[in-house]
Amino acid sequence: MSWSRVTSVIPWPVAQERSLSRALENWRIIVSDDLETSVLGRQIKSILDGTVTDMTVEQVIRDSFAGKSVSTLRSRASSLMAFARWKKAMHDDVKIFPVTEDQAYRYVLELRQLSAPRTKPTRFLESLTFSYHMLGADVGMCLQ
Repeated sequence: MSWSRVTSVIPWPVAQERSLSRALENWRIIVSDDLETSVLGRQIKSILDGTVTDMTVEQVIRDSFAGKSVSTLRSRASSLMAFARWKKAMHDDVKIFPVTEDQAYRYVLELRQLSAPRTKPTRFLESLTFSYHMLGADVGMCLQ
């Protein structure tokens, strides 16, 4: 193992904040795909349409994921975004949520056919569970 004398010019707290901001931006993209298919999305919609004026979208998203590690946020979002790309490749106008059991199963089958890493289907199901609990996302019967 070698040790580098060169260190980052960016202070650690600043680097962590940047990493968190990027992860939260991914979640904003996921939720914004269809604001009606999750509890968090409906909260954001009420901010955007002016019903709620004392909060910002960024604040609500940050507070919704408060206490979660950056790596968890990043990995769960990455898994859902891969699923979204797969889903949108079939139909351009389709949204990430709701996720039907049939869609989830077909995605997992395709991962297996493409010889994806064995952890990818498991991480996808973990991401659906995370979305259900953290966003109130519509994941249908996928978790039963």
